[in-house]
Formats: sequence, structure tokens, C-alpha cells
Amino acid sequence: MVDEDWVSFSLTHVKYPRGDPIGYILALLSLTPFAVFIAFVTLVLFKKELDTVLFVSGQLLNELINLILKHVIREARPDMHSVKNATIKTFGMPSQHSQFMAFFTFYCILFIMIRMQHKPWYFRYPIPMGLSISLLAVVYSRVYLLYHYWFQVVVGILVGFSWAAVWFYFVYSFFEPKFFNLIIQL
Repeated sequence: MVDEDWVSFSLTHVKYPRGDPIGYILALLSLTPFAVFIAFVTLVLFKKELDTVLFVSGQLLNELINLILKHVIREARPDMHSVKNATIKTFGMPSQHSQFMAFFTFYCILFIMIRMQHKPWYFRYPIPMGLSISLLAVVYSRVYLLYHYWFQVVVGILVGFSWAAVWFYFVYSFFEPKFFNLIIQL
């Protein structure tokens, strides 16, 4: 496709094929990490819960890991965007959107399934399913819109899942037993 066949989603410059309703919907879904981050900031500012602050901290560290990996691996994006689109200045490996959503999804699932076992099944199962569907939609959008190759989104998912597991374990096996009560008393 020629670059003129792609329309910029003006708020974020996410491009999708002109006249492609699926591309338009996927461009919107591609913005999910921004909505999640806005929700994070809102929760931290208004609720000020330590669990949320640590969740956000893990997500920010996840972004730092992604930045480091992109600059170490230095793998290009698909030709459509890496060559013809001067607005994209980053490398494609691993997919930042995929890694962000994988961390968010898996951390939420761990939190719901382990920390909220007292909740009824109709709370604990639909939310992880919805989060998983959202993750898959964002991942698919990144490949469909030619921002990443499949391997780049799969690596993003694996890194995000892995970091979510490590961070969750750190928070609830080390940080919470040693520091939660101390911080709450301050």
C-alpha cells in the first residue's frame, strides 16, 4: 500500500488504511494503553492506595524494560512504517503496546485470582476474560496496522507476562510483608 492510502488518527497519529472500518476500530483499540495509563494516574491521585501505586510502579518499570530492550535489540518495524513514516522513531522489538497490555492483563489476573479469592466466581472470571480479549485485540491491531511483526508482539507479550509475574511475586512475597504496615503507619 502507498502511504497516501493511510489516514492518521489525529489525536495520536495512529494510522489505518483509508476506508477500512476494521482498521479504524483497531486504531482505536490500539489506544487502550493510553486509557489504562490515564486510569492509573486517576486512581493514584484520588485513591492513594499502596497496591495501586506499586502496580503503577511495576508498569513504569515495564516501560523502562521495553525501552532498554528496544535499544539493545534494535530491530526495525515493518517496512511500511519504518521506511515511509518519519513520525515513528523507535524500534519495533519488542512491541511496547503488547508488552504494556500483557503486563497489565497478567498482573490484574494474578491480583484477582490470588489476592481476591474471597470474591464470587462471577467477579473473578469475567474480568480476566475481558482483559485477555482486550490484550489480544491490541496485539492484533499492532500487526494489522503494520506497526509490528508477529514475532515482535509475541516477544512483547512474553516480556510483559514475565515482568508481571516477577513484580507480583516481589510485591506480595517481599515488599508487602516487610514494608506495607510500616508505610501505612507513616
